[in-house]
Amino acid sequence: MKNPELICPVCEEGQLHETTFSDDFKYGNSTIHVEDLECFECKSCGADPVFKDQIRRNHLRVADAKRISDGLLTGEEIKTIRADLGLSQSDAALLFGGGANAFSKYERGDVIQSKPMDKLLRLASVHPLNVFELRKLAGIQTVRDEEYTDRYVKKQKIVLEQTVTVRKNVTKAKVIQMEFWRKSAA
Repeated sequence: MKNPELICPVCEEGQLHETTFSDDFKYGNSTIHVEDLECFECKSCGADPVFKDQIRRNHLRVADAKRISDGLLTGEEIKTIRADLGLSQSDAALLFGGGANAFSKYERGDVIQSKPMDKLLRLASVHPLNVFELRKLAGIQTVRDEEYTDRYVKKQKIVLEQTVTVRKNVTKAKVIQMEFWRKSAA
């Protein structure tokens, strides 16, 4: 992210250095605090210009702070879920709705997803086999479908094995406890 020898657009003499700052934004009936916002700073005149690429990243940070405030997934979390499900942005839009460019906008922070969309994405993340069924209904097939199904089944088997082990241990603990109380009562 180094930008060698950027000259200040205000004084046209000083060299700009990258820096970050925090700010508070009014959101609904509350205020959200956002850290790590980017800008440049001129050591000569103190100006703090923000360039286009920084504006884009700052916009995403503010959008994610709003999402977090509302209990929604961040843009990066949406991207991760979509990628984990093996969906392109356009395929995700076909399956879940929201319009042709919805997922691109969600991930960039241009649009904050609705609460129902957020719930649907969380559900799909936890139960990916349902997404495979949705793909079939929408006519979207990938070569990786079998790989995802196998991975999900393996994960569910591990969870089931862990649950059975926990139940066995609880049962053993109850038996030991009952024996203790029986001996204590005698």
